[in-house]
Amino acid sequence: QEEEQLEQKKLEQLEAAIGDDCRRMKKDIDAIAGGERVAFFDKDGKEVIVPQRDLGKKLEEWKAIYENAGCDQLIPLE
Repeated sequence: QEEEQLEQKKLEQLEAAIGDDCRRMKKDIDAIAGGERVAFFDKDGKEVIVPQRDLGKKLEEWKAIYENAGCDQLIPLE
């Protein structure tokens, strides 16, 4: 039971630290996966054109970032 409480506390701390970011990323990933038109921006805020044929690759990149951030522990992708 102590392990469960510790795990719950870790999730609560993770939620407080990155919960909003995870929800935004999940929304973006769902939009890309759903075929919605989305805009991509580089770190300087300039729009980056991603051809339709490359969206699958971009989606996989975003999923990897999501998982590396620990978001999949809070909100599983699937």
